[in-house]
Amino acid sequence: MVGVHDAAWGWLRMKTIEAEGWPDLEGVTPRRVAAGHEAADLLASILNGTPEAVLIADETLHIVAASDGAERLFGYAAGELIGAGVEQLLPQRLRQDRTALGSAFRSAVRRRARRETFGLRRDGTEFPIEASLSRGAGAGRAYYTVMLRDIAERRRAQARLKASEQRLKIAVRTARLHVFEVDYQTRTLFKAGAEDTFFETPLTFDELALDPFCVLHEADQERARKAWLRHRASGRPFRIESRVRRADGRAVWAVITAELVEDAAGRPLRLIGALRDVTARVDARSQLQRAAEAAQAASVAKSTFLATMSHEIRTPLNGVLGMVQAMGRDELSPPQRARLSIIRESGEALLSILNDVLDLSKIEAGKLDLEEIEFDFLDLLSGAGAAFTPLANAKGLSLAIDVAGAEGIYRGDPTRLRQIVYNLLSNAVKFTHQGQVRLTAERTGAWLRIVVEDTGIGITPEQQETLFRPFSQADASTTRRFGGAGLGLTICRELAARMGGEVSVESRPGAGSTFVLLAPLAYAGPSIASRAADGPEAPMEADRPLRVLAAEDNLTNQLVLRTLLAQAGVEVVVAENGRSAVDAWTQAPFDLVLMDICMPEMDGVQATREIRRLERERGRGRIPVIALTANALDHQVREYLAAGMDRCVTKPIEVALLLSAMEQVLEPEEPMGGKVAAG
Repeated sequence: MVGVHDAAWGWLRMKTIEAEGWPDLEGVTPRRVAAGHEAADLLASILNGTPEAVLIADETLHIVAASDGAERLFGYAAGELIGAGVEQLLPQRLRQDRTALGSAFRSAVRRRARRETFGLRRDGTEFPIEASLSRGAGAGRAYYTVMLRDIAERRRAQARLKASEQRLKIAVRTARLHVFEVDYQTRTLFKAGAEDTFFETPLTFDELALDPFCVLHEADQERARKAWLRHRASGRPFRIESRVRRADGRAVWAVITAELVEDAAGRPLRLIGALRDVTARVDARSQLQRAAEAAQAASVAKSTFLATMSHEIRTPLNGVLGMVQAMGRDELSPPQRARLSIIRESGEALLSILNDVLDLSKIEAGKLDLEEIEFDFLDLLSGAGAAFTPLANAKGLSLAIDVAGAEGIYRGDPTRLRQIVYNLLSNAVKFTHQGQVRLTAERTGAWLRIVVEDTGIGITPEQQETLFRPFSQADASTTRRFGGAGLGLTICRELAARMGGEVSVESRPGAGSTFVLLAPLAYAGPSIASRAADGPEAPMEADRPLRVLAAEDNLTNQLVLRTLLAQAGVEVVVAENGRSAVDAWTQAPFDLVLMDICMPEMDGVQATREIRRLERERGRGRIPVIALTANALDHQVREYLAAGMDRCVTKPIEVALLLSAMEQVLEPEEPMGGKVAAG
């Protein structure tokens, strides 16, 4: 640092004169002079080592010494600043005449001034600086010491901080957030954000210091205090959703977070917290909950309605189809048998629509349960030929069934698989006027592939897009030629999806259609000998007629039961309600009970429970009980089985299914419970 040593030596001389009153330094001993130079060297070393810029100027404001830091800061070479005026380091707009500048220096020194201004580098660039002035004087001479710092980075940091604070304020305001800090040492309260969103009057330190939970609604304070104790015990963050205390009664909800800062002795220093307005979210959640409750109530009402309608429709259908079956065994003339066939077909069409509506309702409600049992695939389709061959032959069609490639035992729901296949076959026969319908099946790896092909009217690409939608048909016009509710294919696709498979279609107008069912059914082994497709004429061979107690309140259904079972050689005793059925069972022996569900005085579920209770109490053997009802939704059937019934046969009664169920529950080796026969 050029000149710093000399300036330092001069400064030391002045300080010595001031302290000891020396007239001058003539005659000073060499030792004292050496000591002075040593001190000057030390001072110069310190000035050169400081990161700050140091300038020493005389009374005329000319620079007599400059530290290395000053020369680097202003971009000058070593010694280049010596002799230059101080104003050379200031931008032109800040320079004044030398007299005024000297007055400003002397005034600043008297005030021990520190100020921020701008410096001018040798290359002409400006930059912000902080300048500190001090003055030393002695022997009629004065020196000004100027300490300079480059504060450009500090200014940038301050600008970033200011911008950050501004962003925080905007974010807090936009987010409707209120932040507070209770300082227990200074007894002050810092607040920021949307305070008026939460409170009518501003919070005070005294309020929060006395009780931090005073900001909460009275009904929520106890819950909040318990949450705070759990937070203190566990160390997990404190967070609670609560209403805010307001005198005007308006409901304002906030998510409140807080943290207590303590010293080493556990004394509270600061409580920092925040409130975030979640009133809109809570209102939306409440509305959603009310909507969900309304939807649930509507779903319950819908299920109740469907169950009621199912019962009310099935009951008269039971009379129609039951008597059709009974009359079909009588001697009839060809015209009478043709008329009876029309009645049967119409009743079965009504029953099919009813079953489809109920199935779709269960699918939409997520209440359709699938079985997971072993079944023989050949047995499953053994009735397909008998069911659809007469229909196909009546239209002049050939029906071919080749399922040898899928022979074997599988695990899954045979009832629902049969429902899909029969639905596809029914559609194929319905929409084909000439040619053939062909059913094939094969096992491919873990998949069972069933194909139904026809040579029918075909389906356009546009029609295929809506084919699997509920209540949609390829021909939806008022002049359409084919009946049906348009639910069959929707149910097929949904059932296949529940099984983990799919139903697809390929078709061209006039060239027929091909429907493919892919189902991932586990193969359990080779097929066993197929059982007969048709049900037995009577449930058992015996020396005496089978004696059955039938609990049924509807007179038409009583007549249907007596007629159908009498034709099968079964003796029927009818009880008009559940109470009468229990009394009849206690007074006479029966082989089996057919139990209706909806009856006056005592329903079928209550009657079955009473019979099971009396069996245990009196040590009587267990009598088979079959539910015979029009109420056969899945959850209802589960209730019947839980009450102690062994089977459920739905109305309208199909005599073959009823007799088959009776035979199954009467076989000693047959395990009880868990089967439904749908007519």
